[in-house]
Amino acid sequence: MDLPMNLRAAVEELAEAFPMRELTRTARELSDRYLRHEAVIASELDAVTYAAMRMPATYAACAAAMQWTRQLLPEEALPRSLLDVGAGTGAGVLAVGALFPLESVCCLEQNSWMMRTGQRLLEAGSVRADWRQRSLTDSEPLPRAELVLASYMLNELSPAERAGAVSRLWAAAESVLLLVEPGTPHAFRALREDRERLLAEGAHLLAPCPHAGACPLPAEDWCHFTARAARGRLQKQLKDAQVPYEDEKFCYLAFTRAPLPRADRRVLRHPRIDPGRVTLQLCTPGGLQELACGKRDAALFRAARKCHAGDSL
Repeated sequence: MDLPMNLRAAVEELAEAFPMRELTRTARELSDRYLRHEAVIASELDAVTYAAMRMPATYAACAAAMQWTRQLLPEEALPRSLLDVGAGTGAGVLAVGALFPLESVCCLEQNSWMMRTGQRLLEAGSVRADWRQRSLTDSEPLPRAELVLASYMLNELSPAERAGAVSRLWAAAESVLLLVEPGTPHAFRALREDRERLLAEGAHLLAPCPHAGACPLPAEDWCHFTARAARGRLQKQLKDAQVPYEDEKFCYLAFTRAPLPRADRRVLRHPRIDPGRVTLQLCTPGGLQELACGKRDAALFRAARKCHAGDSL
């Protein structure tokens, strides 16, 4: 799912306040800081540049995770209130708002520059939200909401901080908790620990896993999916890119208060399509499975050809 055109235009309008040479220099600096695991956002220029560089991809990842989660929620259980912790520039809120009938939105963000930029972009997206400058590591209980979202922020915490933060996120979720992180081996291993912690606290795992047993992936492998996002003119300039899209790798977990039916099988990798044959790598309640199907099983063959990594089968 691509960032809506009115929001892309709003990001570009914010960027017009700065010379292009400053934006491109800041884009390089942000990338370097990120690789060094340093504090990234230290000014309005930083926040606007970050939004221009990363918002389309993080929006696409959150939207994909939300779409797969929504498929498993009954209509009467769709959340109407949202708490976005570490809301940043508002990409997660906007992705959720495109899929759920939200009536109230609360955004928590520690960085003042990100918060101001997020406020302006949510206004452009006609989303009304209550913004609060807060850190997830504060001892004060989090506001409660039917859906609690934490995207691209848990990875910034130390292991000790993360353990308490995940429990506090779950305590705030009245119905659904969604965690979205970069699709890296490190982020997946941390989410795997979050999975075990939350299951021990009584959470019911909804997606992407088709079971709540031990993860069957070997230690050197990791579960991740890909969301494709279109690149606009400004983003291509800042990233010095010619390709008109980027593929954002991400991993996610969705939990619910009440047990709900999960996907029977989850497609883990992009299907391998050969003449007259499709091969799928699946996660099932019985473990990992490779499924090869041909034209003789017409219905399954057609379904398999349309599958993408992350889809249920």
